[in-house]
Amino acid sequence: MSIKFLIFSIIFICPFTMLAESHMIADPMRKMNEKTTEFNIFFHKKISNPVATSYLKVVPKPIHRSIRNVSDNLREPYTMANALLQLNFEQTVISFGRFSTNTVFGLLGIIDIFELRTGIDHTKLTLNETTAKWGIPSGQYIVVPFLYGMSLRSILAFSGDILLGPVFITLRSMDVSSKIILAVLTVDFFTWYVDHIYTIDFIINSSIDPYESLKRFTSIFESSRDSGRTFQEVYDELYPSNFDMEIEIDTDEYSSDYFDD
Repeated sequence: MSIKFLIFSIIFICPFTMLAESHMIADPMRKMNEKTTEFNIFFHKKISNPVATSYLKVVPKPIHRSIRNVSDNLREPYTMANALLQLNFEQTVISFGRFSTNTVFGLLGIIDIFELRTGIDHTKLTLNETTAKWGIPSGQYIVVPFLYGMSLRSILAFSGDILLGPVFITLRSMDVSSKIILAVLTVDFFTWYVDHIYTIDFIINSSIDPYESLKRFTSIFESSRDSGRTFQEVYDELYPSNFDMEIEIDTDEYSSDYFDD
């Protein structure tokens, strides 16, 4: 199933099926979440989307890819640590090899030499996957300003990812000012946002009910973490379909890391 059909199905088909309602994330704070979602959509349309779109027009793809590669390389020790906590020794070895290879031979990660040589795709592991592996439930749905909907587990894990991540720890050990640390973390988040801008923009502008569509994405995402499967595998189980249609969306323009492990 292509990414095109996947997005189309979640937005236009899923709202009309009751098959996976039991898998929807709990939403006891719906009224507040809806208000926050309205703010996020307004901010997306008026500020973040225009800025990200302008960035993509001005900054050549190779430069943006290099910035993302450096960011990914800095996070690699963190992925290695989470793999170890999950007793995933294969991924631990792969992460160690990727980090050491790209740091030494890839200009500190600007070039992903490891993937070019081995063909092994980059895998990111966070505390969300680790805590899910340990059996900690996802908890309720909470819409965070500027970040959209997340589970309670994801929010706590995301905070841990920042405070325990190599970028934050390295900058703190260098006695760097808080303003510089915040700026670096903001740039790091912005690179992620740019990679997913077309996905977010498409959901918001094409959905009958953006709130429900965004929450459904989060529900499938958390289900994939709970079961240790990919987003695609969980989606195919919850929403089997014989439809054979696609919409035109340039999937080469954004990263699909959100969907795949």
